[in-house]
Amino acid sequence: MKLYRNTTSYTARRRSRRGFTLVELITVLTILAILAAIAAGSVVGYIKKAKFDRNEANAITIYQAAQTAIAQMSANGTIDGWVNGLIVNADVDEVTGFTNEELSALDASNETVSKVVSLTYSPDVSDKNGEALYNLLTGYFYDKSVFGSTITVEFLISATYGVNSTSYSAIVLSSFSSIENAPQDGLKWNRVCRGAGTSSASTDNLPVRDATYRFETSHVGYYNGTEASAKPQITSVFLPISSTYELDGHIVGPTVNP
Repeated sequence: MKLYRNTTSYTARRRSRRGFTLVELITVLTILAILAAIAAGSVVGYIKKAKFDRNEANAITIYQAAQTAIAQMSANGTIDGWVNGLIVNADVDEVTGFTNEELSALDASNETVSKVVSLTYSPDVSDKNGEALYNLLTGYFYDKSVFGSTITVEFLISATYGVNSTSYSAIVLSSFSSIENAPQDGLKWNRVCRGAGTSSASTDNLPVRDATYRFETSHVGYYNGTEASAKPQITSVFLPISSTYELDGHIVGPTVNP
């Protein structure tokens, strides 16, 4: 009796034990590298957006708190003393009073002179400028974690000279906030926030206001009371009123006025 060897099953068993070829391994590793790069990019983008969103939200809240503080001082009659302490008595570092040239331009009563001043608080720097801003805002925050950030509020300070007295007023112009910032070059805002060495560099030692630069690079929150100062938004596109359109085989419309 002759015995016949099943060569087909024998070859299959050998192939099942031989593992991966070098080409297969390289292909798998390449695919894994591509997936890892995509995942890493997504994580970095998410972290960047999270930082920016947090600082933006803080800037808006700070702006609103400063507005409330100024409104209350104006209502209870203490705004004159607060502004006078900032620009006349020189109680605050980095804030100067009106110049003689500005004052000499007022040749009649009830004329007003104005200037923009900024107060900046940094948890890493102790000075009168930061103390003034902290004292102005702290009563409006139950959660004090916001003061773990560098904060700037810009004000338009005005003085109106009458015959017998001078009255003062203040308007909140804008606010900045960043928990990632650390003082640098002797300034409270670091070089990245100020855009030093770039075409976007600020000229007032405050952070760059440009929304794209802040979103992509510095992550500083900024708010000036308008939607235009907020982070880059996706532009909504509305269909014309009372029109119908076919989208993916479905009739859509008529639309309503947004």
